[in-house]
Amino acid sequence: MSIFSKTTFLFLNKLTLFSLFILILAGGVVRSTGSGMGCPDWPKCFDRYIPPTSIDQLPVNYQQVYKDRGYENTTFNVNKTWTEYINRLIGAITGLFIFATLVSSFQFLKSKPFIFYLVLASFLLVGFQAWLGGKVVESNLHALMITAHMFVALIILGILLYTYIISVHSNFHIKKYHFSTSVSLVLSLCFLFTIIQVALGTQVREAVDQISKMMNFADRGTWVELAGAPFFIHRSLSILVLTLNVILFVKTRAVLMHSSFLTLLLRLNISLILLQIISGVVLSYLDLPPAFQAIHLFLATLLFSVQLCMVFLFFNKMKPESNFVLQS
Repeated sequence: MSIFSKTTFLFLNKLTLFSLFILILAGGVVRSTGSGMGCPDWPKCFDRYIPPTSIDQLPVNYQQVYKDRGYENTTFNVNKTWTEYINRLIGAITGLFIFATLVSSFQFLKSKPFIFYLVLASFLLVGFQAWLGGKVVESNLHALMITAHMFVALIILGILLYTYIISVHSNFHIKKYHFSTSVSLVLSLCFLFTIIQVALGTQVREAVDQISKMMNFADRGTWVELAGAPFFIHRSLSILVLTLNVILFVKTRAVLMHSSFLTLLLRLNISLILLQIISGVVLSYLDLPPAFQAIHLFLATLLFSVQLCMVFLFFNKMKPESNFVLQS
């Protein structure tokens, strides 16, 4: 199988997408377990390419060394160190996958140059993301830097989702549906409010991070309520998001009579929203269990991806294979 075949490109694109999802999940685990400074330097970890497994492998004065570098209270914790190190490894592997996808995309340079340039943009963003990761460590995990790091990952994910969707459009046997204006409007609102919810969720997380530090990580059950307006708006908007997506599901019910990739996306969309609400309730009422913090972020990423795919498919401009009208 030649690397310059469409089949190889699709495989590499899909492999990269899978790796990105794993990377975002790993990032959520790092943040929820407080492992971000498990490696207090970049790109090495405790000045080693392979981090230590025991404090005996570190200099006796390692805490003073890192204090002199501007990192107060650096304490070696093998679990946190390896959690962060594995996250970095997944990031490096993802970068290699994107590079391979870029090389394979050269085949489209003449026929569909926009595919090549989109993959090139994602590859350049990965380089920027690596640099930003170093800045996150240098900032001692500043909340705004962590949020920027996450949003860049979502942009990369969105670009590669688009290149994958437009490359396999015919393989999914997706027809060109003529949706009513109201259906398109509802889908647009669904996606808009999902982005707003993601943004609000990051604000809540930033506030919780600051509150936890101010309270010396005590009274965990009070952190969410102390986050203030962003939390209450985020919680209240979840009802609107669910309502809008139920309306979308009902308005597109005719599609469900046909077996298609779009059908799967519509069902996944509703399922993910329900799971997201459940995980949010668990976080609010069970004192922010770390596992559910990572799950909540990962579900948000999946929801964003599913809705982005629907936007690509609903508003695609490809020549229709057949027509099917959905009434409002």
